[in-house]
Amino acid sequence: AHRAGWRVAAHAIGDGAVDLALDAFAEAARSHPRDDVRHRIEHAGVVRPDQLARFADLGVVPVPQPRFLHAVGDTMVAAVGPQRAGWLYRHRSFLDAGLRVPGSSDRPVAPGAPLLGMQSMVERLSSGGSVIGEDERVSAYEALRAYTLDEAWASHDERTRGSVSPGKVADLAVLADDPLRVDTDRIGAIGVLATLLAGTPVHDTGLF
Repeated sequence: AHRAGWRVAAHAIGDGAVDLALDAFAEAARSHPRDDVRHRIEHAGVVRPDQLARFADLGVVPVPQPRFLHAVGDTMVAAVGPQRAGWLYRHRSFLDAGLRVPGSSDRPVAPGAPLLGMQSMVERLSSGGSVIGEDERVSAYEALRAYTLDEAWASHDERTRGSVSPGKVADLAVLADDPLRVDTDRIGAIGVLATLLAGTPVHDTGLF
């Protein structure tokens, strides 16, 4: 797939599977060099500290699902144990390693609403009320960026999507409140007043 010019989205959850995916991308890059490929690892559910630098060195994009922390976080912590719980669906550590992290839900496994995903990035709360990996929390701004600019960048679409800017297509949502200013536990409940796809309204509550 790499040799044919594709951008690969490999699914890997455990750290052993992540090792395998990173090894494959490293070998592909060695055998058939390409610039700025942005291969992805979907889920990257358990990532050890030593693997963070490999992501960055290889230019591999991690695509964790923050809402998993709420939907199945308590079960996952029980499975991996408390010592590895902080490695689940990391975000802050990826950013600190110089990586860009797009928003993702893996819908329908977890709810697909981006605002719910943003709330989980900021709070990292399980449905049972436990904080999972407190050090991996990010700001509301960084969560918003994940679902806009970083999402577009991960797909090589940063010149046409990801922000409301001259020359880009008008893919945008009009929200009932500011996710950067509301209490973090209200981010997921913000109403969507209208949605535009390439400038054409595809959802309109009539309130905008």
